[in-house]
Amino acid sequence: MDLFVAEVYDYSFEQPMFVGIYDTEDLADQAIEIVMRRYKERDPNCPDSRFVPMVNQVQLNGFCPAVMDNLGWGGM
Repeated sequence: MDLFVAEVYDYSFEQPMFVGIYDTEDLADQAIEIVMRRYKERDPNCPDSRFVPMVNQVQLNGFCPAVMDNLGWGGM
């Protein structure tokens, strides 16, 4: 089984913002759209180029190592 990790990379702070983990790519895309819409409501002057949406597909059996690598704990 595959899982989809939804993130939004913020170039202003040079870091990814974790959105969530979903069982379909469509749900991950929808979650990113919701987060971006709410952020634009809060700060309408923010440029769209500041954010890059990312959906990463990981296998369930490889999920824990993938998360640990993403958080910088890989290889320990």
